[in-house]
Amino acid sequence: MNKQSSSPLPTLILGAFWIILTINTTFNWDSNGTLIFWLVFTILVGWFVIAIQNRMRRA
Repeated sequence: MNKQSSSPLPTLILGAFWIILTINTTFNWDSNGTLIFWLVFTILVGWFVIAIQNRMRRA
């Protein structure tokens, strides 16, 4: 029996938010707060994607 994958909506929301944040950071390099937030968010998204891939491999 094939397990149905979860909804791609959270992934799409994360991706859209990351793109908007990247564009904002590109035009505001002088803002350290935006840059730090972008770096932290990028790390969290990467961790989230790796966790999903590991979970799908085990299933």
